[in-house]
Amino acid sequence: MKFSVVEMLEIAFDARRLLADEIFRCEGALMSASHPGKIKRLERQFAETTKRKSEIQASIDKLSKIEVELWRDDV
Repeated sequence: MKFSVVEMLEIAFDARRLLADEIFRCEGALMSASHPGKIKRLERQFAETTKRKSEIQASIDKLSKIEVELWRDDV
């Protein structure tokens, strides 16, 4: 299955949105957590999710650059 750059960008935007929702849920859970073990687990989950969101954003930036270059070649 092949995807166009625009389709890949749409997928990446959806992934970024889902990760942002997960980060929001983690933040809420961290604020209400009281058990040290649960806090540690949520902190790890928050760090992993934030890292994945940063990686997705880097992919979006690269794909956007490719799309602009392709668009310039078509003109």
